[in-house]
Amino acid sequence: MPHRRRKSSKVVDLTSFIEGETKSINIYKFVGKIHNIIYAGDAAGGIDAAKRVLPVVSYIINVVRQKGGGEEDVVEVVNELLSDARRTKTERLRPFVGYLRERAKDNAVKDFLLDIERTIDGLGTQTLEKILKVIQENKTIQKALLRYDLLGALFEGMVYEAFKGGAGKYLTHRNLVLTMREIAWAQFEAEGLDPLNVKVYDPCAGSARFLTFWLEKAVEKNSNMAIRDYSERHLFATDKFPEMVGIAAVNMMIVGDGVANIYRADATDHFGPIIDLQNSVVLLKEFEKTWDDVKRRIRSSRAEVVEYLEEIEDNLYNFAEHIVKGLELGIIKIDVSSDDFLAFNNFI
Repeated sequence: MPHRRRKSSKVVDLTSFIEGETKSINIYKFVGKIHNIIYAGDAAGGIDAAKRVLPVVSYIINVVRQKGGGEEDVVEVVNELLSDARRTKTERLRPFVGYLRERAKDNAVKDFLLDIERTIDGLGTQTLEKILKVIQENKTIQKALLRYDLLGALFEGMVYEAFKGGAGKYLTHRNLVLTMREIAWAQFEAEGLDPLNVKVYDPCAGSARFLTFWLEKAVEKNSNMAIRDYSERHLFATDKFPEMVGIAAVNMMIVGDGVANIYRADATDHFGPIIDLQNSVVLLKEFEKTWDDVKRRIRSSRAEVVEYLEEIEDNLYNFAEHIVKGLELGIIKIDVSSDDFLAFNNFI
């Protein structure tokens, strides 16, 4: 799918989607209606319902933005999907989710998207038609698809009970996220830093609302920016739970135009890269073979980074050797306070 820059959009309040009118909308009412359609038609609720509607809504948003982002584009896309709902599932939704899966970087995201591909088969044709007709008949929802964090709302609305505080799972309300964004933005400006140049990391991503709202603000400030390039260089997130990593990645791949620097990791665990020991071992096994080439590639753009890494490379070699020997013996013991491990942590 070709890359196109998304048009700038301002943050729109829940009660003011339609300019010049006082008509209000509760986006969660729309989410609830869709949830009831899926539950009645496919006997699916919660996260299963979210997995059914997610590819539908994200496909519409993605295609509409490629077309230019007008309300008439929403109607056109929905009408196209309604013309043959059965073929829509096999020829549009499944390939689209596959396209997202190919671009995902984390295995948890790939698995989540693969599960959604399978779930599309379980989405009833009549259920899909009813979902599309709700969008087709509601002009306010058509506007919301262009201006509102609808994927975040879908996740929050449909799986709220499943994720309400269990095992530390909480979803931050959008108004609080917006407040946090404004405070952070203002703090950077107060310190003489350009907020557009900072790297933003959300350790507990949820549905990636903080990143999507930050990106929205960035586009507002610089409408000519290349969204994909900016997202790739500046926006990052982790979450402990696979479903949240999946929905966050999809949200960022749609809003961030194909890029999702979102990974599964526990931000409350200070052991860092040894959480994913399997990938760390693969990296360390290849370290000696690839290190010189990596340095050459980094040096062309980030010489200061290479200078630092060269200072700790002896520790990196030591740690790699320690891991490889541990594998041969069948046991790996790591001193997380050692200079060798700390060097590896900094390297990652």
